Amino acid sequence: MAEPHATAVVIFDTRWGNTAHAAEALADGLKRAGNIDVSTVFAPEVTPDLLESADLVVIGGPTEYFRASAHIRELFSRIGGYDLRGKLGFAFDTHAAGPLTGSAARTIERDLRALHLTIVEPRATAVTVREGGAAGAFGLAPGTADRFRALGAALAKDLVAALAERRAHPPAEPTDTNWT
Repeated sequence: MAEPHATAVVIFDTRWGNTAHAAEALADGLKRAGNIDVSTVFAPEVTPDLLESADLVVIGGPTEYFRASAHIRELFSRIGGYDLRGKLGFAFDTHAAGPLTGSAARTIERDLRALHLTIVEPRATAVTVREGGAAGAFGLAPGTADRFRALGAALAKDLVAALAERRAHPPAEPTDTNWT
Protein backbone atom coordinates (compact mmCIF):
# COMPACT_ATOMS: atom_id res chain seq x y z
CA MET A 1 0.00 0.00 0.00
CA ALA A 2 1.33 3.44 -0.89
CA GLU A 3 2.18 5.95 1.78
CA PRO A 4 -0.74 8.37 2.29
CA HIS A 5 -0.39 11.73 0.58
CA ALA A 6 -0.39 14.62 3.07
CA THR A 7 -0.24 18.39 3.19
CA ALA A 8 1.50 20.58 5.73
CA VAL A 9 1.71 24.32 6.17
CA VAL A 10 4.51 25.98 8.13
CA ILE A 11 3.36 29.44 9.17
CA PHE A 12 5.88 31.86 10.63
CA ASP A 13 6.57 35.41 11.65
CA THR A 14 10.07 36.80 11.77
CA ARG A 15 11.72 40.03 12.78
CA TRP A 16 15.39 39.46 11.94
CA GLY A 17 15.11 36.33 9.76
CA ASN A 18 15.95 33.73 12.41
CA THR A 19 12.42 32.33 12.73
CA ALA A 20 12.19 32.17 8.93
CA HIS A 21 15.41 30.10 8.87
CA ALA A 22 14.02 27.75 11.54
CA ALA A 23 10.73 27.45 9.61
CA GLU A 24 12.60 26.67 6.37
CA ALA A 25 14.68 23.97 8.09
CA LEU A 26 11.55 22.41 9.59
CA ALA A 27 9.79 22.49 6.19
CA ASP A 28 12.87 20.94 4.59
CA GLY A 29 12.72 18.05 7.06
CA LEU A 30 9.04 17.53 6.25
CA LYS A 31 9.71 17.59 2.50
CA ARG A 32 12.62 15.16 2.71
CA ALA A 33 10.45 12.66 4.56
CA GLY A 34 8.40 11.80 1.52
CA ASN A 35 4.93 12.18 0.17
CA ILE A 36 4.08 15.52 1.83
CA ASP A 37 3.27 18.80 0.09
CA VAL A 38 4.68 21.57 2.27
CA SER A 39 3.92 25.30 2.07
CA THR A 40 5.89 27.86 4.06
CA VAL A 41 3.88 31.05 4.58
CA PHE A 42 4.47 34.38 6.33
CA ALA A 43 1.74 34.78 9.00
CA PRO A 44 0.02 37.89 7.52
CA GLU A 45 -0.45 36.01 4.22
CA VAL A 46 -2.36 33.03 5.66
CA THR A 47 -5.74 32.39 4.05
CA PRO A 48 -8.60 30.24 5.38
CA ASP A 49 -8.35 27.75 2.50
CA LEU A 50 -4.68 27.18 3.32
CA LEU A 51 -5.62 26.08 6.85
CA GLU A 52 -8.58 24.02 5.69
CA SER A 53 -6.50 22.09 3.15
CA ALA A 54 -3.63 21.24 5.52
CA ASP A 55 -3.35 18.01 7.48
CA LEU A 56 -0.58 19.50 9.65
CA VAL A 57 -0.48 23.14 10.77
CA VAL A 58 2.85 24.35 12.16
CA ILE A 59 3.05 27.88 13.57
CA GLY A 60 6.13 29.64 14.89
CA GLY A 61 7.27 33.11 15.68
CA PRO A 62 9.75 35.14 17.65
CA THR A 63 9.23 35.69 21.35
CA GLU A 64 8.77 39.40 21.86
CA TYR A 65 8.25 40.90 25.29
CA PHE A 66 7.71 37.42 26.79
CA ARG A 67 4.93 36.46 24.34
CA ALA A 68 4.12 35.77 20.70
CA SER A 69 4.78 38.51 18.14
CA ALA A 70 2.08 40.90 16.95
CA HIS A 71 1.67 39.07 13.60
CA ILE A 72 1.13 35.73 15.34
CA ARG A 73 -1.37 37.23 17.80
CA GLU A 74 -3.19 38.87 14.88
CA LEU A 75 -3.24 35.54 13.00
CA PHE A 76 -4.94 33.80 15.92
CA SER A 77 -7.35 36.69 16.21
CA ARG A 78 -8.33 36.19 12.54
CA ILE A 79 -8.69 32.40 12.76
CA GLY A 80 -10.04 32.19 16.32
CA GLY A 81 -13.47 30.98 15.24
CA TYR A 82 -12.19 28.10 13.12
CA ASP A 83 -12.68 24.50 14.15
CA LEU A 84 -9.66 22.62 12.81
CA ARG A 85 -10.63 19.36 14.47
CA GLY A 86 -8.95 16.37 12.86
CA LYS A 87 -5.81 18.31 11.96
CA LEU A 88 -2.44 18.02 13.62
CA GLY A 89 -0.56 20.96 15.09
CA PHE A 90 2.89 21.96 16.24
CA ALA A 91 4.30 25.16 17.77
CA PHE A 92 7.78 26.63 17.81
CA ASP A 93 9.47 29.91 18.61
CA THR A 94 12.78 31.70 18.63
CA HIS A 95 14.23 33.64 21.50
CA ALA A 96 17.54 34.78 22.90
CA ALA A 97 19.36 32.48 25.28
CA GLY A 98 18.56 33.20 28.90
CA PRO A 99 16.11 32.38 31.68
CA LEU A 100 13.93 35.50 31.37
CA THR A 101 12.92 35.38 27.71
CA GLY A 102 9.41 33.97 27.85
CA SER A 103 7.97 31.56 25.29
CA ALA A 104 5.88 32.39 22.25
CA ALA A 105 5.59 28.65 21.56
CA ARG A 106 3.70 28.10 24.83
CA THR A 107 1.05 30.61 23.74
CA ILE A 108 0.97 29.31 20.16
CA GLU A 109 0.49 25.73 21.37
CA ARG A 110 -2.36 26.83 23.67
CA ASP A 111 -4.02 28.67 20.78
CA LEU A 112 -3.64 25.66 18.46
CA ARG A 113 -5.38 23.50 21.08
CA ALA A 114 -8.21 26.06 21.26
CA LEU A 115 -8.73 25.49 17.52
CA HIS A 116 -9.07 21.76 18.31
CA LEU A 117 -5.83 20.65 16.66
CA THR A 118 -4.06 17.59 18.04
CA ILE A 119 -0.55 18.57 19.16
CA VAL A 120 1.81 15.88 17.83
CA GLU A 121 5.16 16.89 19.32
CA PRO A 122 6.06 19.11 22.27
CA ARG A 123 6.74 22.73 21.32
CA ALA A 124 10.30 23.61 20.37
CA THR A 125 12.56 26.62 20.64
CA ALA A 126 15.28 27.79 18.31
CA VAL A 127 17.69 29.72 20.49
CA THR A 128 19.38 32.75 19.04
CA VAL A 129 22.88 33.85 20.01
CA ARG A 130 24.86 36.99 19.37
CA GLU A 131 27.30 36.53 16.50
CA GLY A 132 30.47 38.60 16.26
CA GLY A 133 30.68 39.77 19.86
CA ALA A 134 28.63 42.38 21.70
CA ALA A 135 28.09 44.50 18.58
CA GLY A 136 27.09 41.53 16.39
CA ALA A 137 23.64 40.56 15.19
CA PHE A 138 21.70 37.59 16.51
CA GLY A 139 21.66 34.31 14.61
CA LEU A 140 20.50 30.76 15.26
CA ALA A 141 22.64 28.79 17.69
CA PRO A 142 24.96 26.27 16.01
CA GLY A 143 23.19 23.03 15.08
CA THR A 144 19.70 24.56 15.23
CA ALA A 145 18.94 24.12 11.52
CA ASP A 146 19.91 20.44 11.70
CA ARG A 147 17.81 19.96 14.83
CA PHE A 148 14.80 21.57 13.13
CA ARG A 149 15.27 19.42 9.99
CA ALA A 150 15.21 16.34 12.25
CA LEU A 151 12.13 17.72 13.98
CA GLY A 152 10.46 18.15 10.58
CA ALA A 153 11.21 14.50 9.79
CA ALA A 154 9.66 13.47 13.14
CA LEU A 155 6.57 15.53 12.39
CA ALA A 156 6.33 13.84 8.98
CA LYS A 157 6.35 10.40 10.67
CA ASP A 158 3.63 11.54 13.08
CA LEU A 159 1.57 12.88 10.18
CA VAL A 160 1.88 9.73 8.07
CA ALA A 161 0.99 7.55 11.08
CA ALA A 162 -2.07 9.70 11.87
CA LEU A 163 -3.29 9.56 8.28
CA ALA A 164 -2.82 5.78 8.17
CA GLU A 165 -4.79 5.49 11.43
CA ARG A 166 -7.53 7.74 10.05
CA ARG A 167 -7.69 5.59 6.89
CA ALA A 168 -7.88 2.37 8.96
CA HIS A 169 -10.45 3.78 11.40
CA PRO A 170 -12.41 6.63 9.79
CA PRO A 171 -14.30 8.91 12.19
CA ALA A 172 -17.95 8.13 12.63
CA GLU A 173 -20.33 10.20 10.57
CA PRO A 174 -22.28 12.71 12.65
CA THR A 175 -25.79 11.59 13.40
CA ASP A 176 -28.86 13.73 13.05
CA THR A 177 -29.72 14.95 16.53
CA ASN A 178 -32.45 17.31 15.43
CA TRP A 179 -35.31 15.98 17.55
CA THR A 180 -38.79 17.13 16.72
